[in-house]
Amino acid sequence: MDKSLVVADGEVSESIRFRMLETLHHYGRDRLAESGESERVRLRHCKFFLSLAEGAAPHLIGHEHQAWHSRIAQDIGNLRSALEWSSGREPEANLRLNDALTYFWQIHGLVQEGDGWFTRSLAAYTLRNQPRAQALALAGEISYWRQDIGGASARWHECLDIYRELDDVKGIGEALVWVGHLAEWQGDLEKAHKQYDDGLAMSKEAKHARAVEWIIRNLGRLAIKEGDHGGARMCLEESLALSEHLGNERPIITNLGYLGLNAIESGDLAAARTHLEKALTIADTLDFTVGMAANLMYFAALAAAQSHPIRALHIGGASESLAESVGAAPVNLTKPLVERWIEDSRRELGPKRSAACWAEGRAMPRERAIEYALKG
Repeated sequence: MDKSLVVADGEVSESIRFRMLETLHHYGRDRLAESGESERVRLRHCKFFLSLAEGAAPHLIGHEHQAWHSRIAQDIGNLRSALEWSSGREPEANLRLNDALTYFWQIHGLVQEGDGWFTRSLAAYTLRNQPRAQALALAGEISYWRQDIGGASARWHECLDIYRELDDVKGIGEALVWVGHLAEWQGDLEKAHKQYDDGLAMSKEAKHARAVEWIIRNLGRLAIKEGDHGGARMCLEESLALSEHLGNERPIITNLGYLGLNAIESGDLAAARTHLEKALTIADTLDFTVGMAANLMYFAALAAAQSHPIRALHIGGASESLAESVGAAPVNLTKPLVERWIEDSRRELGPKRSAACWAEGRAMPRERAIEYALKG
């Protein structure tokens, strides 16, 4: 018997959980199979844990996310069992379970497992409807974090095709952003710009405020790459104001990080530090590992811009290690900008010393790395 967290009326509270001896578990399972009631009970089990996962999903990011992640983690065995059983038997329930667990897989370094579940689920659920399109969008995001550009491309393009078949303006607007990400990822900024512009027009038509904020942020990132630092700042400040209005904390972190990177690129290093300190502090408070890793990498670029190559490589190594702990890359779409600064530091130190500094950074514990970045 131990204490646990339970969900009641949308809140997480402490309760008592009872554990069963494995021998009793196997005995009960065998007797259930003999009774002929196994499938009915497994269906009820699946429905219960689907309800749990979908109730938790909106809370897996934000101020209360740690308690909700703990709640899901305590029943991950049951959730995996529900995924395994529903695969092929209840394809829609299986798809919904995958959707609900996307950010759990991402934040806990289980993106490879999440990718595997999505692959099975999408193979079993073949209806070209809104649930499949949404699952493809999320599965593409998993591919993105795994740096699997082929998987992301296949999933996001099919997502866009389905939304177009359904004439779903809101869905098309979102899917265009994902396809724009692919173009930007591959270095085709002109194509990315067009996809973002088209997605913005459709998202405004659909009055989809979250997507509007997201696309304006992407346009700001593009402007940094294009050297339009004034335009980038305007877009990012607008996106930041929208994300603050919507109460979306993860986009706030991303916007602040991009503002910091834009300030580095334009030579305003004091402003860069201000933005990055805010971003890293919020990410640390939320325990948002990918956000921490991304902003540490921007701090590495800042150190390089300040002509502190050892510091830059220490922080860069810490960022890479932290991102790997959750199965992600520290930065994807801003990678070309950051790598240029990191390479400057590597050239200054030479290959051997650079490798040693990077390894020292990779060995830093998370809290030490954050402290090191903030106190620099």
